[in-house]
Amino acid sequence: MGGKEGGRGYLYQGIVAVLEALRRNDWDRIYIEFPTEGDKVDIALKSADTITDAIQVKSTVNSFSKGDISKWLKDIITDYPCQRYCLVLIGNCAVSAVDFMNAITKFQTGKLDATGKKQLEKFETQLLKDINVDFKVLPFDPDSLKSLVREALWKYAYDSGHSLEHPQVSLLVDAMVEEELLQSTKDGYTDRTIFSLELNKRIELIIKKYTKVRKAIGILCFSRGSERLTQETSILLDLQDKFEGRFLKPDFDWTVDIGKPVQDFLRENTEVQQAYQIMLEAHGSIAFAAGRVFDTKSGVDICPVQKTILGPEIWEFDKCDRTQYQNWKVEHIARDEDTFDTALILNVRHNICSDVERYLKEQGVHVGRIINFSPEDTGSTGFSIQNGTHSSKLAMEVYAALAGRSTVERRAYLHIFAAAPNAFMFHLGQVSRPFGKCILYEYDFEQRGNCSYIPSIQFDGKGGLE
Repeated sequence: MGGKEGGRGYLYQGIVAVLEALRRNDWDRIYIEFPTEGDKVDIALKSADTITDAIQVKSTVNSFSKGDISKWLKDIITDYPCQRYCLVLIGNCAVSAVDFMNAITKFQTGKLDATGKKQLEKFETQLLKDINVDFKVLPFDPDSLKSLVREALWKYAYDSGHSLEHPQVSLLVDAMVEEELLQSTKDGYTDRTIFSLELNKRIELIIKKYTKVRKAIGILCFSRGSERLTQETSILLDLQDKFEGRFLKPDFDWTVDIGKPVQDFLRENTEVQQAYQIMLEAHGSIAFAAGRVFDTKSGVDICPVQKTILGPEIWEFDKCDRTQYQNWKVEHIARDEDTFDTALILNVRHNICSDVERYLKEQGVHVGRIINFSPEDTGSTGFSIQNGTHSSKLAMEVYAALAGRSTVERRAYLHIFAAAPNAFMFHLGQVSRPFGKCILYEYDFEQRGNCSYIPSIQFDGKGGLE
């Protein structure tokens, strides 16, 4: 074996060792280049002071033949006695090799047919008595192999309660493979307890060291947050001149003068290479419009900042969070059967259903039905949504419920009324592209109009503003 092939062989052994260590939990020690008389065991696993698994790793740019596999299998079985043997074949297998491996499997499971018997005619099947033989065929490309390790490491981290980003996983995988290569030159072993402790330490360390740097971007409508946003954001859209308190000045239009500038500002000041946190001292309609810019196809990593009693929190979705959060209680209220518009009511912070129904009646807004969402367990309170993961999941549940509307309903208008945190409205906006034509509403807190609701930003059915 030449130097290049030998180096590749050691690399593949290291990768396979890491895969075994991550995927399995039935070992106490793992060895690379395990010393045996015939030197046929590349990787060995020990459990309860007994070597339970002997693994041989083979790689080729060509195709593995039946003869190759038959010889290697006999060599490893006769080299060291244990319970299980595995040939890890990195590369392509000829048809004859596949047929031979299938025959071995049939023999072990007691399902050997005539075709299988013919394949095993020249193989000493007595070698297979009271043992288990397995074959694993992996891609020859090192990058493809490392992707398998990254997937296994991500699952390991997930099961351990950690959330890792792709760059973090890649750094850890490279370090682990390199460490296993060094270990193979020392005739040593890796202890499972130490492996788990050290790996979890590294995961926690890299999460802390590789914390994503989020650039702060803000939208300001209220004077109460002007000083904080000016100090804490590097990019700010100030819309205060268009409002008197929370009330839009008469000379301005919600869609043209608020919705469009918000979306233009966000598109012009964000890029996929940078992560962001968005601070919203603004109306819920603006939070929804901002989220709508950053749907899954935008490629921009952006999270809303939500004010809580403990201070501002970044409401980011954690894919490793397995908490069983409360869901929605969903009520469908029939109204005008000759109309196909739908009213969506989100009673998160407090119950607004009766106020909305009164508004619809008084203003002559005809809807075919109302879809009324309320927190299932706690009711409508300031604590109904716990964090960004909970918020994102609730937004997806609203999305799923609205997807169940009939075709004619989805072609008509969706009227959105919400008493909800801005971060939730942002998350809802992110999944709102399929909602069709939408009209959002703001409550007249200052009682300068109808002391009820006011139509705000409107979206057409094509993903844009009306």
